[in-house]
Amino acid sequence: MTHEPGLVIDELSGLEVWRIGHHPFPWRWVDWRYAEHGIFTNRWDDPDGRFRVAYAASSLRGALLEVLAQFCVDPQLDESLAEIDDDPAYPTQPAGVVRRSWFDRRSASSALLSGRFCQITRSETIRALRPHFLATAKRLGHADFDAAVLRDAVPRQLTRAVSAHLYAVYADLQGIAYRSRHGDEEKLWAVWEQPTDVDYSQALSSLSAPAPLADGLTEVRDVLDLFVLRVQ
Repeated sequence: MTHEPGLVIDELSGLEVWRIGHHPFPWRWVDWRYAEHGIFTNRWDDPDGRFRVAYAASSLRGALLEVLAQFCVDPQLDESLAEIDDDPAYPTQPAGVVRRSWFDRRSASSALLSGRFCQITRSETIRALRPHFLATAKRLGHADFDAAVLRDAVPRQLTRAVSAHLYAVYADLQGIAYRSRHGDEEKLWAVWEQPTDVDYSQALSSLSAPAPLADGLTEVRDVLDLFVLRVQ
């Protein structure tokens, strides 16, 4: 780990990471045709549509936490939906349900990750970036630019702006290192696309064969139980 212009940088050399993506090549950059008006909308994606981001986790469980959290039940929303009479032709997606077809279209793969990644929620990094982003944070309704706003799921304008800034200013960085908002035990990486990349990031090596996401897999069952989800 090194420090430069206030940023805390992790230097990785062949660290095993995991990703869940569309079968049969989970690590492939997502096609630009799926970007809404040329912009992807995940936490560290580029707000100007210049580069893509591959998201990786330190474990298969961590990758599952990130992709299955979207199906968690919102108690208030679930109560409101229960009071609505469905049109039989267009039934509402049941809360807390993951369609089996969702699993069928995806697979998991591990790889070895190398490169330099900014530890985004370290105190030194936050202090270095605060002068650039305090005004933006306040405009978006936050009291300060701190670790809490960088971990917040929404609004994502701030985290995307931070990612774009680092990408533009620090050419020798490969992305951002951060902790999962679903549990500090899970480490995550946002790996930036580089101009010389083709199908996937050159920061990755030794990609494993894609493995199907069977709902009976131990890690899958663990996360389904944690989030109180069921498969139909």
